Amino acid sequence: MLNKASNKFFSLAGIFIVLVLLSLYGAIGIGKVVVVMPLVSTAPLFTIFFSYFLLRDIEKITLRIVIGAILTVLGATLVAL
Repeated sequence: MLNKASNKFFSLAGIFIVLVLLSLYGAIGIGKVVVVMPLVSTAPLFTIFFSYFLLRDIEKITLRIVIGAILTVLGATLVAL
């Protein structure tokens, strides 16, 4: 059930998603897709990095998760190339 506290977090997340998409489209408009998309595909690595430090008590980062993120980034880079 949603309450005022969760509505604040969902609203904040929505604002950040809008900023991310505007930044992505701006980067694609300025640069080449072949350069921008491999950089964008590194997002899982940053997610794991920040999850390790910020969600240490909640989320456990295993070797399997790290390998999956690395394979995701490599696959996205290969597709972009």
